[in-house]
Amino acid sequence: MSESATMLSYCPHCGNKIQISQVRTPGGVDDDGGWVLKCSGCANPFRQHVGRDIQMSRVIWGASVLATYDDNVAGSRNHALEKYGLSENPKKEIAKKLVARRKKSGKKTKKSKAIKRKQ
Repeated sequence: MSESATMLSYCPHCGNKIQISQVRTPGGVDDDGGWVLKCSGCANPFRQHVGRDIQMSRVIWGASVLATYDDNVAGSRNHALEKYGLSENPKKEIAKKLVARRKKSGKKTKKSKAIKRKQ
């Protein structure tokens, strides 16, 4: 018999809400891992850890599954992330993208403001 729980997650790029049905089967297959999701709000891909029974869990709304990775299979996560241009450290990746966007738009980053004040 399986157990399920509804999980609410958010897109790290735009904050769009994503609802996930997380399934766990006690004594079942140990396929601990996650997904690469595509946000339905901004269309950016990002990593989402799901936990056990990734094959039985599903996204209810807010995103679509691009790839699945199993943490118990060597290289599975790296392969899925690299396929969509993601890294192991999504926070650093998103921060780099924000800095690049600000530079393009001519807005100053917090770091550049702090440097100007010191001068």
